[in-house]
Amino acid sequence: MKNLLRIFLFIFISISLFSKESLETFEIKADRKSYFIHYSSPMTEVRNKTYNKDGISYTDVILTRLSLSRKDKTDYLVRFGYSKQTGSVFYLLEAQKKGYKEVLKYSGKYMTLPGDNTVRIYGTGKYSVPEIRMFQKTNKGLVEKEQDVIYIDFKSTAAMTAPLYFSSNLKRKVHTLDVKEKLTVIFRKGSFFYVVSKTGKFGWLNIPENTSRSNTPIKDLYGVNMTK
Repeated sequence: MKNLLRIFLFIFISISLFSKESLETFEIKADRKSYFIHYSSPMTEVRNKTYNKDGISYTDVILTRLSLSRKDKTDYLVRFGYSKQTGSVFYLLEAQKKGYKEVLKYSGKYMTLPGDNTVRIYGTGKYSVPEIRMFQKTNKGLVEKEQDVIYIDFKSTAAMTAPLYFSSNLKRKVHTLDVKEKLTVIFRKGSFFYVVSKTGKFGWLNIPENTSRSNTPIKDLYGVNMTK
């Protein structure tokens, strides 16, 4: 029963974060990879251009959108830039009296503009693995919205033996990961990660932001500024 409740929670979070019903999708091809912009209508213009800046060649896809929500009358421009040196970058620019002002710049695989006054980008955050970051428009501009749970869905293996706990208070151990045991990190809550092993064992473990690549219990999951 407890496992069923956890699976239900996982499905609920997946639907909440990834539901794109009524959204249009624009696919971008760069270096044989696909990137996406999901948006609510209307979109007024799409154009492509290639240019060089600081010795780097960029391919831009520019989408002009009316607003971030029905109540918002501000005009925005979405730009996607790609180069082998910098990877993929999404930009959000806000219309000013003289041109556009950049209000958000973020590396990622896709950007979602659901029409609810938020911008969501699937990219690297505080940790080395991609996750959905959410930014909300306020009277102070676009600010990152704190999320109680951040969906990740990262497949990896255990880098060392590590205990999994029933809850994030880490008091009741439910499983011990063996070295090289396959697993999936489902979501993050602060520095706590909810993991399911290949054998179906669910549990929490703690990976602080200052965890380095060599000290992490999960291969390739570490603090974004701690690479050694």
